[in-house]
Amino acid sequence: MGDNVYPIINDPGTATEPNTMNIKIQVPKNQDPGLDWYHPHHHTQTNPQVYGGLAGLLLVGDPLDAWPQYKAGGSNPLKQRFLALSEVNIQKANATGTSVDNAGLNQIFMYQASNILPASCKNPLSPKCSWQKRVNGQLNPQISFKPGETQVWNIASIGAFGSFNLAVTDSQLLNPWNATLLTLDGNLSFRDKGIEAIDIKPLNMALSADTNRMLDLDSNTLLMPGNRLTMALTAPKIPGTYYLIDGWGGCNGPTSSGSCAPASPPSPQKYYILATIEVKGDIVNTTPPTFPVKNPSYALFNATPDITRSYDFSILASSVNPVQFLVNNKIFGELPMPQVQIERIEEWTITNTNTKTVNSVTNGSANTNSANHPFHIHQGNFIVTALNGVNIDPNATNTTNSLNYVSPRDVINLAQPDNIYSATLTPQTSTKIKFKVADFPGKYVFHCHILKHEDQGMMSSVLAFGPEKGLRGAFGASASVPGNLNVINGTGTQIATKYPFGKSFKGGINSTSALGAAKFFDTYAVGQASGGLDVVVYSGATQKQISKFTAFKPNRHSPIKGVSVALADISGDGFPEVIVGSRQNGKPALRIFSTTGKLLRDYPNVTDGIMTGEFPNGINVAAGDIDADNFDDVIIGAGAGHSPVVMALSGRAIAYDLPLQSLFTPSTFSAGSDPTSGVRVAVGYVAPGTLPSYLANIITTPEMGNTAGTVKVWNTYAILAMESGMVMSTTGLPTELQTLATYSPFGNTTPVQIASGYLTGTLNSLNSSLANGTSGISQVFAWTEPETVNATGFTLDNLPNGAQTLTLSPNF
Repeated sequence: MGDNVYPIINDPGTATEPNTMNIKIQVPKNQDPGLDWYHPHHHTQTNPQVYGGLAGLLLVGDPLDAWPQYKAGGSNPLKQRFLALSEVNIQKANATGTSVDNAGLNQIFMYQASNILPASCKNPLSPKCSWQKRVNGQLNPQISFKPGETQVWNIASIGAFGSFNLAVTDSQLLNPWNATLLTLDGNLSFRDKGIEAIDIKPLNMALSADTNRMLDLDSNTLLMPGNRLTMALTAPKIPGTYYLIDGWGGCNGPTSSGSCAPASPPSPQKYYILATIEVKGDIVNTTPPTFPVKNPSYALFNATPDITRSYDFSILASSVNPVQFLVNNKIFGELPMPQVQIERIEEWTITNTNTKTVNSVTNGSANTNSANHPFHIHQGNFIVTALNGVNIDPNATNTTNSLNYVSPRDVINLAQPDNIYSATLTPQTSTKIKFKVADFPGKYVFHCHILKHEDQGMMSSVLAFGPEKGLRGAFGASASVPGNLNVINGTGTQIATKYPFGKSFKGGINSTSALGAAKFFDTYAVGQASGGLDVVVYSGATQKQISKFTAFKPNRHSPIKGVSVALADISGDGFPEVIVGSRQNGKPALRIFSTTGKLLRDYPNVTDGIMTGEFPNGINVAAGDIDADNFDDVIIGAGAGHSPVVMALSGRAIAYDLPLQSLFTPSTFSAGSDPTSGVRVAVGYVAPGTLPSYLANIITTPEMGNTAGTVKVWNTYAILAMESGMVMSTTGLPTELQTLATYSPFGNTTPVQIASGYLTGTLNSLNSSLANGTSGISQVFAWTEPETVNATGFTLDNLPNGAQTLTLSPNF
């Protein structure tokens, strides 16, 4: 199920005339079951929106799907409960709102290991004494068990911040309850999928108020913001009153500053009552349930990574206003966006650093600017393979709680450095994770899930693209030669030659392909560049024709000049649509079809009010998400005979069948100086030094004239009308349209066709910061004839690098 945080739900209307947007999310049949949650993700506004209550639980399937005998209707059904944990500061005001009582209820439920109840707050009037940790919005709710009963608790930390290290004891912090931790972060898939299988190893333990476990900053019972935990909990057979308690004393860490944290060891560890548990009624004498291990192969632990990357989370000194939370010394949008290839195995080493040098200035020292950072990545899960250099062995049971493997997860705390409870002070902690890139092509994010930290920059975009076996590059012939199409995969190996309109056709072929995924290979399509209006669509998996259709009716009053084509997921259903631009003289027309040839959208004068002048050779089209909302947009370049102007139309507006919306201000830009050259266009994430890094680049080349054969790569941020909810907030962004790269792939002025794609190569410091290994690398393809294709990648400085020539055969 997609986790698409880039679109923004906008246009709320007014208080008197509100507007409504109905959002439909289709849950696929193969969605893994488990406990999830939802919340808004508008960058810089995530913290206040979630803190204000815009969050909730989302359950897919049943948390007991792996053990069906314990499900409702099974042979031994267990009661399930759902507990949403949050931390808020609800203050009391008088009737006029002029006086606020900051003395909240926190201290009522807090006590020390010396069993003084309640514990005193250092300053009862301080707002920090008013923080309230709530369960399902309630303070200290009552929960009932029968003696000896086992219940399954599904617990999620869904607040903007607030951290919980859980225990269940009596009022003297004794007689802890037995529990079995079943899964972490809702990762409950137990299907045997080889290296993709999710291994589940339930962990039996006592939920004691053990100080060592409370101070374990990666304990499996620690719920940082975003964490979920499913556990089976068995009550003692002795009736009485017990407590679900938080061992972090109402704070966000055992070493946090503030009114409820111990000043220094050995100050008494403090606890906070989350809920009161009453054990009463008839005794349950059945044997407590057992939960066997599922798929104990641990294949991912043993797999060799294809790619290794390093990321460091740190805080810029508070002397900077506002405080910035950084990934590799960069705020959101400044860090080069990692592009990860589906089915590759990635291993990331993530550090949390206290002392850090930024722009040659050292910021912070021991116990300064130090915090926990719960790392979260969207669209998948990972296993934790090492903490602070200590490897996790999934086949062993460790006395240190955090070194025990339970299941994959999607949130792990990057432990606060310089922990005053550690045996030695260290300015940095490290966490190593490993994952197989999930089959979710497109753009998502990783970030710190303390949402104030995320809002202030501690986040990066990620782009997932198709596996090399499924990638397709399709290169069509120019006019006056037999109309063949050569096709390659992601390694640059030729896999097919096609003559879509017959070997006698010599009108030229405009070709395109769309990024696919592991479950479906790239589709590719071709159109007659002149002398016809037909389009042919091919399956990238079988190389067989899916459809052939005529995109426009011929005009009997003018010669047939052809079409241009692009493929993109305009509808947002995960499958491509065919975008066809007319090359006819007259009003530029655009149509969008399904891959089977069904007409979906028809725009008979698509440039109306945006481009002016005569269009003797119609328009050229491309598609891709250039405004960072995860909807593929339509890019249009004027054909030969017109000036080389480029426009862009919102894919979101097209998807929802709204009026066409131009994405540029002003509405076009000129890609060259030749007044009649026209311009071909392409879209791709090809220049890794683009700011902000999550934006796709527009690629152009003149269709004719004395500047033909030259390729330019653009950053259009400065002229975009951004609508995404994930917009970088910094003063360091470009204020003018940027030409990032200009080069001549063949060193002459012969016109070329262009496309973007990926070829397998070796990542290094030139093209991917702090990454090593073998993966697909973004390329610009250029060709005059499909037997000789130039493939060019780019450095972090956006310089052409490592160009290679693909030599293909017309008779493959």
